[in-house]
Amino acid sequence: MARLFLKLQESILKEVILSQGVVTIGRLPDNLVQISELAVSGHHAKIYWERDHYVLEDMESMNGTYLNNQRVSQAALKAGDTIRIASHAILFQIEPEEKAGDKTMASDEFTSRPELDAAVMAEIGRTGEMLPAATERPPRPPSWQQEPVNLSAGPANSSSPQASLHKAAEAVAAEKPRPASTRAPQVGIPALAPAVTSSPTPTPKDPISIPKVRTGMLNVVEGKTDEAEYVLSGMTVIGKSEMASIKLKGWFAPKMAALIHKREDKYLIAASEKEVKVTVNGQAVSGQLELHEGDLIEVAGVKMRFRYQD
Repeated sequence: MARLFLKLQESILKEVILSQGVVTIGRLPDNLVQISELAVSGHHAKIYWERDHYVLEDMESMNGTYLNNQRVSQAALKAGDTIRIASHAILFQIEPEEKAGDKTMASDEFTSRPELDAAVMAEIGRTGEMLPAATERPPRPPSWQQEPVNLSAGPANSSSPQASLHKAAEAVAAEKPRPASTRAPQVGIPALAPAVTSSPTPTPKDPISIPKVRTGMLNVVEGKTDEAEYVLSGMTVIGKSEMASIKLKGWFAPKMAALIHKREDKYLIAASEKEVKVTVNGQAVSGQLELHEGDLIEVAGVKMRFRYQD
């Protein structure tokens, strides 16, 4: 199953499941994938099934159709391809079909049996029944615990175990504990220093490097506009139209002359109409062109210098 994912920067705007029909892409609402952007033609491109693969075809759009950053008029699509139309991206994905295979079934039978004692196995063979487990007897207590010893009664015989225990008890009772300061140290055991607890020394954290976002600007060098300097946004329209960000003045100024849009950290310029001539450093712009620091743009008699904001 093939799918299209329409994306703007990191946001997914739409998902389309492809069949063997034709999927049109463009700015007008009759397209299955509509992109409401001035740099997109009314019917910009289409995707259709051909034999055993999908094909991307540009429909003579103004700003072109790009497949993996290469402008194409027609190309076969493969899984993972990225289509770029103006500032939007369309990701082409193919999900592999599940193959029917042998499934491992659970079995109630034992796959292995633990080895049993030979005597038990012999008994099983003779009677067909398992022998009951041998009953274990609790361990007998030591002999000195079997009979209580009465130390207060005194020794009956000086050589008996009771007499020895009685003398040991009297010796322990007669011994007085030594003070802590005069108690003799134990031989062979080194004195241990008291444990000192201390909080771990905090390690300085590395400073987090934040990537600097560059903002483009245009300075008017020659010609008539409503302002002398402009800060570029994500999409900047140059023309005489009311929706233009950079308004051109003059009777013959085109309503839609050029478009400048930001893609990631780059600014791209394109002519909005075939009749309008847009040049960068004296070279005519065909399709989209990336702007660099210091480029001189000329549109409808107006010259502007591109630079990045300090």
